[in-house]
Amino acid sequence: MSIDGDDGEGGEGGEGYGINDDAFGTDDDDFGSADSEGGTEWNSGGEIPADISTRERKALQRTRRVARLLDSAISVPGTNYRIGLDPLIGLLPISGDVVTGVIGLYIVAEAGLVGAPRNVLGRMVFNILVDTLIGSVPAIGDLFDAAWKANLKNVELFEEYLESNAAGSI
Repeated sequence: MSIDGDDGEGGEGGEGYGINDDAFGTDDDDFGSADSEGGTEWNSGGEIPADISTRERKALQRTRRVARLLDSAISVPGTNYRIGLDPLIGLLPISGDVVTGVIGLYIVAEAGLVGAPRNVLGRMVFNILVDTLIGSVPAIGDLFDAAWKANLKNVELFEEYLESNAAGSI
């Protein structure tokens, strides 16, 4: 499951971005629209499990927004590739990567507040540490930031937890 929209219009399994989409690849404030079966279809990231609580749903929506802003808000002209503010802010030596790492911890905090287990939170923190440490290396780190997309990885981990938790409660 990929929520970054890198697949673009011609990619495998991606829905691409439409004419009315905003910078985050969506066409409305709720990041979704009703599908024919009554569920919520997400432009990138798949459906939100129907069995999750309102609190979990809102936390997932907030974390998706932050992840998109940091990792895939800006389309690279002439390509289907997207970058976010993370590699741009990361151009500031060390401090830029520390700032985006701290912002990325917001996703971990949201997951923790809805009950994600320590192993999921640990993997999320690991992704941020790798992003921050390698991203701090001049030039190479900025390219790494653009490719690693730790925040999108963390939202995917959060989604997987919510899906497995919803499936286990049936």
